[in-house]
Amino acid sequence: MTVSLYPNCLWIWWKRFRHARSSFGFKTDLSQPGKFTLPSPGAVLKRQLFQIVDALNELQLPYMVIGAFALAAWGRPRATLDIDFMIQTATVPEALSNRLEELGFHFDEMWNRYNPMVRDFHRRFRSGRTPVDVMLRRDEHDAAAFARRRKKRFNERYLWFPSAEDLLLQKLKVGRPQDLVDAESIVSRMRGKMDRRYLAHWANRLGIRAELAHVLR
Repeated sequence: MTVSLYPNCLWIWWKRFRHARSSFGFKTDLSQPGKFTLPSPGAVLKRQLFQIVDALNELQLPYMVIGAFALAAWGRPRATLDIDFMIQTATVPEALSNRLEELGFHFDEMWNRYNPMVRDFHRRFRSGRTPVDVMLRRDEHDAAAFARRRKKRFNERYLWFPSAEDLLLQKLKVGRPQDLVDAESIVSRMRGKMDRRYLAHWANRLGIRAELAHVLR
């Protein structure tokens, strides 16, 4: 997509720095003076995802990509505006917070203030309009999910994801309407390939037997 420049600050920037090929996420289209090419939102999110994965690897923090991005591994991929991780630590390390700050992901103090019930195990960072959620293990199932995590290829990179069963259970634990839709997409794609006994065991312990029966019907 292209954005035509009018007599505004972007036009002034281009007049002064027309030799530049990229800046602030824009790319100059030198074949069409006066126009910029914008990277797609999906491309920006993937770049940010890989930046955070690299930071977690540098700090040797075990992680799983969860949320909508994990659907690319086991379900039906869908558009998303955020990035979600679960890490295997007791607290969010200060070294990780500092590294994210260096990368441009700032701690969201307002979100933290208005979500007192979850802030002990859930920290939100933000880069522009992109929220990045870093979550800790909340229950025994999350610990079991780390023991069963899988490394899957995603856009020429190998990342850690929950297993199909554990992602399904995570979706059912949260239980929002979109999570149930996501859970059904996992079942649709992985039907006949999931460990039903494992699912039944944890659904019983987590009190989500009815939700599991609904998506497996």
